[in-house]
Amino acid sequence: MEFRQIQTFMQIAQVKNFSKTAELLGYSQSAVTVQIRQLETELGVRLFDRTGKKVILTPKGKEFLIHANKIIDEMHKAKDAMNDTAELKNPLHIGTIESLCTVKLPEIVEKFRNEHPQVRIQITIDSPEKLIQMMEHNELDVIYILDTPRWNKNWVKVMEKAEPVIFVSAPNYKLAGKKNIGVEEILNAPFYLTERNANYRQALEQELSLRKQTLSPVLECSDTAFIKKMLKTGKGLSYGGSLARTEATGYGLLYLTEELLKLNGKDIKGMTVAVSGSGNVAIYAVQKATQLGAKVVAMNDSNGYVYDPNGINLDVVKDIKEVKRGRIKEYADRVEGATYTEGKGIWNIKCDIYLPCATQNELDLDAVKILIANGCKYVAEGANMPTTREATDYLMANGVIFMPGKAANAGGVATSALEMCQNSARLSLTAEEVDTKLHQIMVDIYAKISDAAKRYDLTDNYVAGANIAGFLKVADAMMAQGIV
Repeated sequence: MEFRQIQTFMQIAQVKNFSKTAELLGYSQSAVTVQIRQLETELGVRLFDRTGKKVILTPKGKEFLIHANKIIDEMHKAKDAMNDTAELKNPLHIGTIESLCTVKLPEIVEKFRNEHPQVRIQITIDSPEKLIQMMEHNELDVIYILDTPRWNKNWVKVMEKAEPVIFVSAPNYKLAGKKNIGVEEILNAPFYLTERNANYRQALEQELSLRKQTLSPVLECSDTAFIKKMLKTGKGLSYGGSLARTEATGYGLLYLTEELLKLNGKDIKGMTVAVSGSGNVAIYAVQKATQLGAKVVAMNDSNGYVYDPNGINLDVVKDIKEVKRGRIKEYADRVEGATYTEGKGIWNIKCDIYLPCATQNELDLDAVKILIANGCKYVAEGANMPTTREATDYLMANGVIFMPGKAANAGGVATSALEMCQNSARLSLTAEEVDTKLHQIMVDIYAKISDAAKRYDLTDNYVAGANIAGFLKVADAMMAQGIV
């Protein structure tokens, strides 16, 4: 008769359910059944009658419950009597695997330390097989692993619980949030996986083997923290996502703007820039503009705008917006010389280049009149249709070179196309390679829309140029396929 069998018996007697008992004690239901069967065999009596999902004590079970309570009570008294801190001189040596040590063990250790602050703890990380071997040679006191169920009479198993296998992707991957995903859809995606002998990998391959299916990862890595980090980049490298995806739209906007200026005999270096917005596109537009030598002096959010005559400190903006999720007005509190103005009106700031990167219809007729009066010469859209039709017409009629969003903010879509290419070829380009390709794509976009405008005597009308270039691309494809 084992102490754990008595504990299991008393738990069942209380909740009257084997499954619930297994859940509460951290055992599998089969382990609970085996324990009670062994106890009944040793005692030579039936302890429970089963009625559907519930169980009730037999008369002999009720009698044994009285003795079991006494046994448990005496055991607690014995443990209390033997509880001498002098016995806690040696450290508690725990063996576990990397993923559990990172995710679950810290909470457990913290709780244990609160209850037993005098105990020193030593943790060893290794594979399940090596940890089991170390435990059998008394090199470890306890092991905490993920593995297939196994049993040894020399072990005291205090918990056994099933862990689900979960497929993880970045939130913007095409399968994210989708319900009723088929196995084939999952298996067709490129994966980063743990090494073949790792516990998660073994469980996955066993399940797939039963289905007569296989999964070939594009990369194997023992470090789950590395895999998680990869998932956070763009769409997630475990699914073939592209590096530099986060920066793509903002960077692309500046690459096209730089090319526009260059081919008009101007240099972006030294120019003053105002950027509406403080989200992803705006932040990386500011970053690239600064790298190219321009000085960005203003940014905003829905509450108001900041002006920094010395040039926007992007590290401060990123901390406010990406880390603390705060409001742009905090910038003025943190940066000397910067000012904050409540409400709309960032277009009141004098600038050479204005980049609307916030929201649709943010730049209206009254706003562009102020921009022009303050000497603005270039407007390039980083958002989708941020300039009203009336404002667009007024800008072009008054000598401002205007670049529509369908061309200027194409960097994000372009990088998505690069992602698709990488996925198809099972490649993973470096951030530098993606950036180089993105730069060339934006240069080519400018060339196409500029040429289209000139071809129809609409020089510098990039709205018409973008529309014409887009139409011709579709028309040429239709002609080539014999549709027309």
